Amino acid sequence: MKLTIKIFGLLVFLTVEQIAFGQQDNYAKNTKLFEDEQARFESELKTNMDSAEVYWNHANIIAGFTFNVYKEAWQFYEVALSIDSSKVVYFIDYGKYLSEVMNYVYDAKVLYERGLKNFPSDQELKRALENVNSRIVKIEENKKLSSFGKAPTTGHPKATDYSKVTDFENLVEQTKNVKSEFYFNNLLDKFNADSNLTDEQVYMLLIGFTQQDEYRPYTQEPDEVYKLNNVGNFDEAINKAKELLKDNPLMPSLYKELIYAYRKKGNQTLADISLKKMQSILNAMLYTGDGTCEKPYVAFWVREEYTLLKYLDYKKTGAIYIGTCAGQQADRLEVTNLTTNEQTIICFNITMILKKQRGNK
Repeated sequence: MKLTIKIFGLLVFLTVEQIAFGQQDNYAKNTKLFEDEQARFESELKTNMDSAEVYWNHANIIAGFTFNVYKEAWQFYEVALSIDSSKVVYFIDYGKYLSEVMNYVYDAKVLYERGLKNFPSDQELKRALENVNSRIVKIEENKKLSSFGKAPTTGHPKATDYSKVTDFENLVEQTKNVKSEFYFNNLLDKFNADSNLTDEQVYMLLIGFTQQDEYRPYTQEPDEVYKLNNVGNFDEAINKAKELLKDNPLMPSLYKELIYAYRKKGNQTLADISLKKMQSILNAMLYTGDGTCEKPYVAFWVREEYTLLKYLDYKKTGAIYIGTCAGQQADRLEVTNLTTNEQTIICFNITMILKKQRGNK
């Protein structure tokens, strides 16, 4: 009964995704592949219910599919190993699936180490473990090079009145007033000169930037720099990031890529300058609220919601909802704390993003 429910669930998952993308031809082809393999698997199970090889073969077949069912292969590898862990090929194939198909190198490492306890002299397992260990070293190195720190827990007071910090029309007018302490051009000059601005000042700088033609809340410009970094073109990445920052001087993800490139080039001084600017922008977003629906963080770019989550040691692990929080529209993200594994919801006020999208300033 459990197997039947599982099969149905996989087929429904496949159906929804394929229809959603309008890929009827691929859907029909993939459904046929899935149903044929499922029929073969069920037929073998009738006569070999407790055979590890039946589950192993099925896992290998669906692991090779190019549609979502491949993500479920791990369950059948696990069943195979739970029945029989005396065959080294089960560890090797499962490990390849984890490391090469799913890119779960840490899980693959654990599996290979488990396999070597049973087969300590197996050379293929040893090579596989060496390979994932090498990948993990590079991953950890890249984590350090791309790190932009964690959100401060002290020294950065929150705005005391959420209704005032989200009175956007009034705030915008202040950034346009030449006599105001929050006049946009003056704040931008100070920011570019690496002056120490308060969280409130940087927040008002962000508010002022939303009134500029260069403000594009859905821009994908950081991806251009990421691609250069990803292939090791660090000089080009630096030049591209600096060029983009001329028009978009407040986008955290551009600084993130610049920090990485500078570190790869060994220029820690310039990396630290970019890090300071990036953190000042993120701290300004934190200044606005606490992430609850009563006081959502004010967001200026959709992608930077995820940057701020990382800064807070969270990762999106569930659905995204758009609703109303504190009387304004907000994104509600289901997230998990990377340290405690605690699940919660973080909310972002997206008023300024939507104003720009609708052509309103």
